[in-house]
Amino acid sequence: MFCILQQNTVFQQVKFMTFSHRLRRIADSKRFNFFIVGLIVLTSIFIGMDTYPSVKERIGGFLELADKIILGIFVLEQLIRIGAEGNKPWRYFLDPWNVFDFIIITICLLPLGQSSVAVVRLVRILRVLRLLKTIPRLRMLVQGMVKSLSSIFYVAILLIVHFYLFSVLGVSFFHNSDPGHFADLQTAFMSLFQVLTLENWPDVMAPSKAVFPVGAQIYFLLYIIIGTMIILNLFVGVIVGSMAEANEEMEKEIKEMQKIRKLQQEGVKSKNELLMNHIENVEKELLSLKDQLAIIIKHEEQQGK
Repeated sequence: MFCILQQNTVFQQVKFMTFSHRLRRIADSKRFNFFIVGLIVLTSIFIGMDTYPSVKERIGGFLELADKIILGIFVLEQLIRIGAEGNKPWRYFLDPWNVFDFIIITICLLPLGQSSVAVVRLVRILRVLRLLKTIPRLRMLVQGMVKSLSSIFYVAILLIVHFYLFSVLGVSFFHNSDPGHFADLQTAFMSLFQVLTLENWPDVMAPSKAVFPVGAQIYFLLYIIIGTMIILNLFVGVIVGSMAEANEEMEKEIKEMQKIRKLQQEGVKSKNELLMNHIENVEKELLSLKDQLAIIIKHEEQQGK
């Protein structure tokens, strides 16, 4: 009896491991991931169509039904990815991107009803953010932006100092000649921000240039060269450097994940082989017990005769 129970337990373990291995193959397949990306793009299109009253009147019911079906597929996707971790489903939540993905799906499942159309649309549009997790290159861009925040903070301080110094100089020199752009500090800030974007900056310089021909040109040229050509390029340089680091880290993660998946597959194969060997041994024991029982029954029949 014990051998039979042990054999059933072993069979259940083999079935569970085989099932989780199949789920892992589905979760890692390119077709499955492309299908999920296509659904995210499709639901984004449906959300945009829902903002048109005429479209909503004609196919509003279809859009609502499609939204529910797509949400159900997203829930099934989460179950597949969690089940692919086998008997350790919590490992799925060790990746922050998986947690981010899970939170978005959970929010979409909240029973909001139709009380607030804006809130419902906001919750639905959150699904578009899943592209950040599903598409590796987008994920790399976000990671690069996050990594560059600390360096960008110091570049931003440098830019603010640049704004402040030239705003004070502008108010000091051009307050009387151009009160429309340099009446006070905050007005000078906004004027210099426009100049920094290079949008009609000669028009901003014209009133001051009429009174101070040389001084105004030197002032604006220095401001543009330092602000636009140097400081803003620092922003770009910091972000590009962080993107390169994030790309290297992502490639390392992909290689490590491939190694881990390979080891897991090999481990599953080895465990399956051990379990199958154990099953064969149990079957042999059962056969020997069967033979012994047959001998005992035959012996008892002979004694009865």
